Amino acid sequence: MKDRSFKIVAVVALVMALSGLVVAYAAYSTTLKVSGTVTAKSSKQSWNVQFQNLSSGTKTGLASVKTAPSLSATQISGFEIEFFAPGDSIEYTWDVTNAGKLDAKLTTASIGSLSCAAAPNSKVTPEEVTALCKDLTMSLTYGDNSEITTNAVLPFASDNTKQLKLKVTWNAASTATISDDVTVTVGESTFIYTQN
Repeated sequence: MKDRSFKIVAVVALVMALSGLVVAYAAYSTTLKVSGTVTAKSSKQSWNVQFQNLSSGTKTGLASVKTAPSLSATQISGFEIEFFAPGDSIEYTWDVTNAGKLDAKLTTASIGSLSCAAAPNSKVTPEEVTALCKDLTMSLTYGDNSEITTNAVLPFASDNTKQLKLKVTWNAASTATISDDVTVTVGESTFIYTQN
């Protein structure tokens, strides 16, 4: 029996010792937590490549502006120019600006072209239309007359603006004459910028 009571005392002592370790361990524990929120902002605040600062146009010769172009952040359109003689031209400049928070790369540049057709109710001949159209030119370049090339980066921080220039000219040496009005359409040019 003495042996048994010794075992009971030993087991009770062992249980108490373990209980003491658990209490001692619990006294030295700390709970650490991490929490918070992330707000996804609209892409308008991080991505904002746009047209700005459209010029009023520079005319040469007898050219006149019938309707000035309209400017929005993503489009320039609606201009109507009248040419009267060889040597007439119109030139517009504007900026492409990266007003966002990410670098932008020009991945696609599709430059339009001129097309000519008899104006509504015009009696101009097809030969006159063709002759005139051969003597008209259109260029769309950077403001310094260099070619617009893809993969050009428009950074968001500094140097974030590129000037573009559109020029339509009736060759001064042209001998084309027209008996009635010709509509000259400036084909759409498209620029696609993507995140760099």
